[in-house]
Amino acid sequence: LLRHLNINTSRILDISFPDRNIIGLLVHRQYLPEIISIMQIATIPVLKDFDPIHPDNLKVPKYNKCSAPERDTISKQYHRTRCLRAIATQPFTLIGKIASSFNSQGWINQADYDHIMSSPRPL
Repeated sequence: LLRHLNINTSRILDISFPDRNIIGLLVHRQYLPEIISIMQIATIPVLKDFDPIHPDNLKVPKYNKCSAPERDTISKQYHRTRCLRAIATQPFTLIGKIASSFNSQGWINQADYDHIMSSPRPL
């Protein structure tokens, strides 16, 4: 689909599927306006206010009977794990910026960020 839309896939850092019929794209900040424009031309809706950690987006059936606070915690943990996996696959030159962005949004915690930033990197 992305290549069919002439989206430069080398500019996409990570792809996730946070809910049914929703694709999350992690892209360079500078490439975001171009991606949005391509999506709008193709009449593909861009969900600017989608909340990946909202408990309603937790579609794992085994958690259906959990309380609202439990679902909230589980949903945040699932997204945190997704974020940490996305960071782990990035080039070393981008890890700090991505981790900082995820930390500022509350998607990873300060301990995660500190660990990522203190990990050795090749020169």
